[in-house]
Amino acid sequence: MLRTFAADTGVPFGRWRTSLRLSAALPYLAAGEPVGRVASLVGYDTPSAFVAFRRETGLTPGAYFRTPPRGE
Repeated sequence: MLRTFAADTGVPFGRWRTSLRLSAALPYLAAGEPVGRVASLVGYDTPSAFVAFRRETGLTPGAYFRTPPRGE
């Protein structure tokens, strides 16, 4: 099934799931929710598992929302 998913979408399932979770996390983090709560809300077992945010963005959640968007 996982190979079929990757063949159909062009993205491995784990990468797709991480992307979906991070997209779901952004509004919560932008609203100031604590990282531990957000991690739980989007499906991570522990706040430390939410390291995926930094791995994907290169920034911690706090730094991500303190950094001005590119081009500004």
